[in-house]
Amino acid sequence: NEEFAPRPDLVLLLFLPTGESLHRIRSMRQEEPNDFEKQSSLHAVAALFARLPGTHIKHIDASAAIDLVHERIMEQVMKLLSALPTQVL
Repeated sequence: NEEFAPRPDLVLLLFLPTGESLHRIRSMRQEEPNDFEKQSSLHAVAALFARLPGTHIKHIDASAAIDLVHERIMEQVMKLLSALPTQVL
């Protein structure tokens, strides 16, 4: 809501298929998903985020290797920074 908060310059949304999300929860945390991490909840939230409007919102595939995800994030950040006037930096 831009009435009380300015629109951000960049929003990075990392997307991961719900099946992979659940696999990571179980294997990395060694626990079962909580109530907010059920497949139906994850799918509903992903659908909401996928519909967010705005050219400042960038979607990153989080299922790629960590170094590739990092590279894609940095590409978006550097693209934004390179467009700023030099006196801001």
